[in-house]
Amino acid sequence: MAVNKLLAPALYAKIWEYFHGIDIGATAPYVKGVVQIVLCMMIAAGLWRVFSYAAGFFMHAVTLVVILPALAEPDRSTPMAA
Repeated sequence: MAVNKLLAPALYAKIWEYFHGIDIGATAPYVKGVVQIVLCMMIAAGLWRVFSYAAGFFMHAVTLVVILPALAEPDRSTPMAA
């Protein structure tokens, strides 16, 4: 959720590091949140449909591929359980 990146950037950075193994720093969650909000607004408004729909699909697909192992093994410890 894009708004959560703006409201709780430290939690998003922790989740990102858990799934990707990369520390993204303190600024990246804000940038990613703003970009996602703008993209969602573009999709909702129907602006540049080919670009905005493709970017939204790609963003969602990458997220699903990355979290698929956690979805397949629900007993696996996640940052939310810590």
